[in-house]
Amino acid sequence: MKKCILALFILGFTAPVNAQLMTKQDFLGNSYTLYPTQHEQDIELKNKNIATLLSLGSTIASYYISGAIINIDSGNPLLALTSLFVIVSAPSAGYLYSGNNDDFWRNTLHRTIAIGTATTGLVILLVNSFDSIFSDNEASNSGANLFASILFIGGTSWFFISTVRDFIVVRNKVDEYNQNLLNRVQIAPIVDPVHKTAGVGLRVNL
Repeated sequence: MKKCILALFILGFTAPVNAQLMTKQDFLGNSYTLYPTQHEQDIELKNKNIATLLSLGSTIASYYISGAIINIDSGNPLLALTSLFVIVSAPSAGYLYSGNNDDFWRNTLHRTIAIGTATTGLVILLVNSFDSIFSDNEASNSGANLFASILFIGGTSWFFISTVRDFIVVRNKVDEYNQNLLNRVQIAPIVDPVHKTAGVGLRVNL
């Protein structure tokens, strides 16, 4: 990590310093005192409550939007896929706000697989149910039904756990974004008691 420290000094500062200070040295070997404060108000930080509301609100809205899309043409496979994408991606909307695009796509993929798993189990259960009506091989389908039930319950649970997890984890991602932003740019007052000068220090992590 490269660090660039730029110090701007104002001559003639003689006021006493009563705060807890840190002593540093510049590249010329001159000692100066650095206030351990950051001007966070000058940096645009993300709000984790907004991230949570985006994920929660998008999830609720996605079911209405998905229903509206299907009502346009229920037999259109493209609209069906669009409706599915809206549902599986909506809980991760807060990741986009916090700048975590990778988490957005990763969790969207998880829910897509979860829905596919649950749907596979449901289809097997329905097929075996119809088969048992018209034949007497109900006993032979018991193993398949158990496997299908595991797929359906597992996929459904995976989907809901992933959704709720996004509501919680997205808040941590916002905190990480803000902390990385503060670590990248730091502004603090500087006092040099030896030369009786003061100024502002700017540190940028590249």
